[in-house]
Amino acid sequence: MGLAPFVTSSDLLQRSWKVIRVLNGGIVSKEGKGVSWFRYVNEDSCVTIIAFKATQYSVVEPGLVKYSDLKEKKLFHDFDFLLPVESNPSFSVNNTAVSLFIENLTELNKLKSEINSSKPLIITGHALGGSVATLFTISLLDSIGSGKNRPLCITFGSPLIGDKGLQQAISGSSNWNSCFLHVVSHKDPLPRLFITNHDSQTNDYMPFGTFLLCSDQNSACFENPGSVLRQFEVFASNDGNQSSQPVDYGEIVKILNVK
Repeated sequence: MGLAPFVTSSDLLQRSWKVIRVLNGGIVSKEGKGVSWFRYVNEDSCVTIIAFKATQYSVVEPGLVKYSDLKEKKLFHDFDFLLPVESNPSFSVNNTAVSLFIENLTELNKLKSEINSSKPLIITGHALGGSVATLFTISLLDSIGSGKNRPLCITFGSPLIGDKGLQQAISGSSNWNSCFLHVVSHKDPLPRLFITNHDSQTNDYMPFGTFLLCSDQNSACFENPGSVLRQFEVFASNDGNQSSQPVDYGEIVKILNVK
């Protein structure tokens, strides 16, 4: 069974969204710089869920920053393990998201040290909070192995996080790529905000992981980056027929669980 069918046939989406809703209600484990998070531990199932929320930026800028530049300025080097492949010497990440991540790096590293890697871990977030959740999950990928559980990152309506170099680095390992599930409504423009060209060879941003794309009638899973971009193009072409109302991912999760 693939990642998305497994997750939707379980209650993991509902659990994840419930923790996001608790965080949105003001219950936090830590209030960082422009980011807050809530760590929930279910003692019965031994599952830990960490939800992230961005509190600083109302607008996410499309700018990318090279990881090599962050290293040169001694701002950030936690993703060095993604670099060894000669065909993928560097990559870029969204500047808004990685800036939030770097500003909270000390506290996030402390949070990593508190995680019991032998137990199931879900990392989640909505919109830009999902971008921070993605970066936090990437920071855990180098510890996968030796019998440890893989983290599962579930985002809701989050913008793409990096360029083709990052996509190739993550997708180069099936273990890493399968750690990411992105739930996207066809009514939500934010996940495709940075798509300037739907050609996977020329677009600045590239998706990775599994995308669960949802319409009013049904949902479908996509893992191929080019296929995800083509579906985003279909969504964009239908924007003229859609209202600008906020997307209720709680309702989407409920419908997916029923189906």
